[in-house]
Amino acid sequence: MHYDKVVDEASVKKKPEMIQYFSNTKGGVDIMDQMVHNYTCKHQIRRWPMVLWYNLLDVATLNAYTIFMVLHPSFMGGVNNTRLSNSL
Repeated sequence: MHYDKVVDEASVKKKPEMIQYFSNTKGGVDIMDQMVHNYTCKHQIRRWPMVLWYNLLDVATLNAYTIFMVLHPSFMGGVNNTRLSNSL
């Protein structure tokens, strides 16, 4: 996406645009990690395929939850939802 070394002259530290783009968009992973942390299926295990599998399950569950909440916005209307409140 960013192949040239364009520097943003308007910024104070004169950082390249690709660094600023990364800094502005990296928050999504942090929010996902915070939301998955509440309801994780991970266990302490040394086998890397199982660690990968548990992470895949956590991300798939969060994606399914997000799609469900978009399709059914009135679900649990007045109840404070811990997954939703952590992302705000």
